[in-house]
Amino acid sequence: FLQHVSSIIVVLMSVSDNNKENQKLVRHLWQSSTPLICLIDDKEKAIANTSGKRMRIGIKNRNEAELTEELTNAIKHFLELSNTVLSLEDCSQTARELGFIIDEDQRDCKEAKEKAQTVMALLEEYKLSQTKENLLPLQGQLWHLWCKKDKEFYHLREKGNRSIEQHKSEIETHKRKIRRQQLEKAFPLNDLMRSVLELLQDYSETHNKLYVLQWLTLFFDNLTIDHLDKLHERQRSLWLRIQTEKQRAQKSNSVQNQIEAISTEIHNCTLGIEHLLREVGQIYEALEETSSSRDSLFLCLPQIAADLMIAGVPIELMDGDASYVPLKWVAAIFDKITEKVGDKRLFVLSVLGLQSSGKSTLLNALFGLQFTVSAGRCTKGAYMQLLKVEETFTEELGFN
Repeated sequence: FLQHVSSIIVVLMSVSDNNKENQKLVRHLWQSSTPLICLIDDKEKAIANTSGKRMRIGIKNRNEAELTEELTNAIKHFLELSNTVLSLEDCSQTARELGFIIDEDQRDCKEAKEKAQTVMALLEEYKLSQTKENLLPLQGQLWHLWCKKDKEFYHLREKGNRSIEQHKSEIETHKRKIRRQQLEKAFPLNDLMRSVLELLQDYSETHNKLYVLQWLTLFFDNLTIDHLDKLHERQRSLWLRIQTEKQRAQKSNSVQNQIEAISTEIHNCTLGIEHLLREVGQIYEALEETSSSRDSLFLCLPQIAADLMIAGVPIELMDGDASYVPLKWVAAIFDKITEKVGDKRLFVLSVLGLQSSGKSTLLNALFGLQFTVSAGRCTKGAYMQLLKVEETFTEELGFN
């Protein structure tokens, strides 16, 4: 399989290896048309040579930086000669021909893909930069204004001639008004949110929900990655221009305005599962604060998020765009988790750091988690994910 799909094959081997199968495999690879690099661990640099699409590099007693550079140059050289460039779908077709079992061929996975494609079709009506504004309206300007008023409620810095009680009452009234405006925007549910909630409610099996979310993640990435890459490139170019102008003691407000406009567009065009779940949380909070009735939709929302979190899906703790924690939503999720799994002992591991410093990548690598690291997006805000401890370690470690 690797020989069929690889642009280059790199083999780490030893000349002194007497294993017949290994020797047979290397001879077969040496005779194939795929470019081959052999890293030989008991030979030194002196034996390195290039012959067509074959190269041997001795790595014994080599300086790591020097060896890395040589290997990188060799790979670049062979990539220019290689005609093998395959997509994942091309690789899966090759795997089928060789008798592999492909997840995407399973019935549940196929059905989930079709459901996810139906959801994505609902986005086609709007430009990418207008999708959030039209289909995810609760997490926009109204939510940010509510956060501002809530902070004002606890700080009370602009009281003026009013009493504290009067000021607090006015803020509370304003917050309820904003929540009512959110509900007016949320209901009746638009096609996107109705479809997402129906999918998450209708599937009784957790693995079906995870299939749908995984397909949606892939489709969102495919939808946004090219446009986001172009925006980031334009943004970098403008920042370099500003740095140059600073050195020349010049200042251009127009460039700064362009950067701000691009930053806004990047925010508007960044779309993922976390934004769908954030919208669900805002629907819940708006209903909780303004609706006297407790319909089935209101009651099921925290349960949906709790089931996903128990299954290992990251759930947003703090909205990175508003820099605020939706406390009632998060508390409701924790209550449902406690109802379902009991009052377990938790060990909380938190990782803090600068943006794009590799926090999510580190956690994903250490614990097999699923924090977003693709499509040029960072994990803005704070997210939480449950990781069950193996039963053999529960007693030793003291938590579940």
